[in-house]
Amino acid sequence: MKIVILNGDISTGKSNFSAFLEELSHAFGLNNDVQLFSLNKMNLHYCTGCWSCWWKTPGRCSINDDADEIF
Repeated sequence: MKIVILNGDISTGKSNFSAFLEELSHAFGLNNDVQLFSLNKMNLHYCTGCWSCWWKTPGRCSINDDADEIF
């Protein structure tokens, strides 16, 4: 099974929540494919509403950022 965990914790240091998610990803990772993304460490941009992802390149955003790693 493939599991994606998105860590939206905004603290700059190692928080209890981030540590919990890391432990959880290791526990689930024993028999599964687990990917943990720390969103506060990624280069992510807001949607500009250009609709390219719908009309020009369906399913692909025109903004080049780290969101491609998640998709």
